[in-house]
Amino acid sequence: MKKRKLSFTSVGGSSILTIFAVLCFLVFALLSLSTAKANYNLSEKSVKAVSNYYAADTKAEEIYSQIRAGNMPDGVKQKGNTYTYTCIIDDKQKLFIEIKKQKEKFHVVKWEKQYTGEWKPDDTIDVWDGMEQMLPD
Repeated sequence: MKKRKLSFTSVGGSSILTIFAVLCFLVFALLSLSTAKANYNLSEKSVKAVSNYYAADTKAEEIYSQIRAGNMPDGVKQKGNTYTYTCIIDDKQKLFIEIKKQKEKFHVVKWEKQYTGEWKPDDTIDVWDGMEQMLPD
């Protein structure tokens, strides 16, 4: 009996296919890891933002309670029957509260989150201002 020799192409083709499959799995694993890390970072930022907001909201409720009790906490401005104050959420946001007293009852006029950071317009894109003619003469 003759010994059959394995041809180099049949072994090489399956090896290349196996290497390609392993590389595909490696790429998918790295993409999954990258996505998981990005989701984790986003959830950490979200947790921080929500906890900062509710800490400011709790402080605002405490000040509101003191105003209803007849006390005037520091930072509260009174103009007639209207009381206004702010509670800092973070370095770029604050909670602005406006309360009005009517017939011994207090009503919340505003309870809103306001942006306090510096606004910088994005002028990297050349946008048509509507003044120039669009078509050449």
